[in-house]
Amino acid sequence: MRRAVAPTAAGHLTWAEETLTGQRRNLTYKESEAFWAFAAIEVLRLTGIRNDHRRRPTS
Repeated sequence: MRRAVAPTAAGHLTWAEETLTGQRRNLTYKESEAFWAFAAIEVLRLTGIRNDHRRRPTS
């Protein structure tokens, strides 16, 4: 993977290009998704909420 040259893209986005396939990826988006997934898991872990509590019906 190498950094892609994207002259029309906004300056705050980082793009990478797969060297074999030529597919471009928005690394800024991937980083944001990874951060929020981590944050959600940490909140659930630190508050003690488990899967069995989430699945229980409320009625």
